[in-house]
Amino acid sequence: MNVADSAYRTSDADAIANEAAHWVARLESSRMDEHERRAFMAWIKQSPEHRARFFEMRKHWQGLSSASSAVRTRTTAFRAPALRYAAAILLAVGLLSWHFRLPDRLQADFATAPGESKTVQLSDGSTLYLNADTALAIAFTPQGRQIRLLRGEVECRVAHDSHRPFAVVTGPDRVTALGTDFSVYRDSGQTTVSVFESTVQIEHADHLVGVLNPGQQQHLDDETGAAPLVNGVGDDARAWRYGQLVFTAKSLTDVIAELNRYRPGKLVLMNRTAAQRKVSGVFNINDLETAIQTIANTQQLRTVRLGAWLTAIY
Repeated sequence: MNVADSAYRTSDADAIANEAAHWVARLESSRMDEHERRAFMAWIKQSPEHRARFFEMRKHWQGLSSASSAVRTRTTAFRAPALRYAAAILLAVGLLSWHFRLPDRLQADFATAPGESKTVQLSDGSTLYLNADTALAIAFTPQGRQIRLLRGEVECRVAHDSHRPFAVVTGPDRVTALGTDFSVYRDSGQTTVSVFESTVQIEHADHLVGVLNPGQQQHLDDETGAAPLVNGVGDDARAWRYGQLVFTAKSLTDVIAELNRYRPGKLVLMNRTAAQRKVSGVFNINDLETAIQTIANTQQLRTVRLGAWLTAIY
């Protein structure tokens, strides 16, 4: 199986598991109407994997029910159906982490946990800066230097060697250094390349996309390919290296996904109408609880902590 095939299958399984968690939560809430019930029956009949995932989620959900009840007695301001929905999401996240992150880590030469960063000095003099929740493998030969990014984000400061090209490979994408400093971020079938110094060459599915200059950023999707080039990308794209997260008119959904990379447990948004609200600001990675509360307050939302591992914004 090649890397691209693996990425597609991971993405599909990820989507099915999240859908299964949604349906478990909706059924437990006792608020499904007839239209939703028909939609659920259509979904579960789609494939054996849909059925297997649903019953797996439901089985684990039943084991969580007593814990949910204990939390609910201490959380009078939060409605029980929302609590059950949040717990199902947490369950889905835990299962996905077990299924998909463990294989990445087993293949990796270097890895970081959520909230952890790491600096790696390579034998050729190059330096890798690993962001949170990252796994990568290294393959150096006399003919070339290759980093296989399995998940997460890495910034590469490349030592010059004209006889041994330096490339980062992830999914169907290949990023070849023509200079010194760039980063590659891989998540859910998408790749983002940001260039800080000199230039890099990008290929997608063995086809040349182009050459990026300093301050440029390229987004690539496994299925749709390259998006329009983004210009004017500065140090904000690597602010994490200096302990900061910078958001400029970013959707609340995307902000929450980013925050989840840097903290234990899970932060979930329970207010769907707020998903596309824009967030701007600079936040300290070492004080994310304050960041979460600040974001919630500015969006006129509330937060509640459900046990040790789950925080909901509603």
